[in-house]
Amino acid sequence: MRLALRARQVIALGAVVLFVVAASTVAHLASVSRIALRAAAEEGELLARQLYHQSSRVVAASALSSPTPLRGDPGIRAMLEGMVGYSHTVV
Repeated sequence: MRLALRARQVIALGAVVLFVVAASTVAHLASVSRIALRAAAEEGELLARQLYHQSSRVVAASALSSPTPLRGDPGIRAMLEGMVGYSHTVV
């Protein structure tokens, strides 16, 4: 069965519209995921800097060269629990 010119034009236009919508959706999702990953990376870097700062304070205040003061420090433990419990993203 042969389609009329008008029917072929409608099918072609529908295919073009479908392609444009699919392409713009993929581009939008890629942009959103890139922004979300960048935000998660920045949050992870901030948390790492905070933990490093707190750890350096504990090490500077301790006379021991072993990791024992780091294990028992309540500030570091509270910071780690806060990172795990209240972080917006799982990094």
